[in-house]
Amino acid sequence: MAGPHNPRPNNPTGGRVVTTKVEASFAGPLPPPNLLKGYEDACPGSADRIIRMAETQGDHRREIEHKMADAAVEEMRRGFSEARFGQVCAFFISILFLLVGAYVATHGPEWVGALLGSMGISGIVASFIKGRGGIAATQEEPPQPQKQPKQQK
Repeated sequence: MAGPHNPRPNNPTGGRVVTTKVEASFAGPLPPPNLLKGYEDACPGSADRIIRMAETQGDHRREIEHKMADAAVEEMRRGFSEARFGQVCAFFISILFLLVGAYVATHGPEWVGALLGSMGISGIVASFIKGRGGIAATQEEPPQPQKQPKQQK
C-alpha cells in the first residue's frame, strides 16, 4: 500500500542504497580450492605448477631447518670442547704452580713456595668454577624455526 509516507513499500531499505563489501584472504603455500580451480580454468596446468611450487618450497624450508639444527648442535659441541680444553690447560698450569711451589718451599724460601703453591691451588679451584660457568653459558636455547601461519578457510 503506497501512501504519502511510504512511497515504495516493496523496498526494505526505504530507498537507501546498501553496499556490501566482502573481503577474503588466505595464508599458506596453497590458495583455496576455488581459487586454484580459477587458475586452472584461466591457464590449464597452472594448478599443478602451483602445487609443485608449494611442495618444493616446503622441502626447501625443511632442509633449511635441518641445516639450522645441525649448525646449532655443532656450535654446542664446539663450545663444550673449547670449555673442556680451557679446563685441562688451567688444570695443568695449576699443577705446574703446585709442583714449582713445593720445590721452592723445600729448596728455598718457604714463603715463596707457599705463595706459588697457593696460586696453583687457587688456579685449580678457579678453573673448575669458571669451567662450569662457561659450560652453562654455552647451553643456550637453539633458534626456533618460525611457524607458518595456518591456512584460513
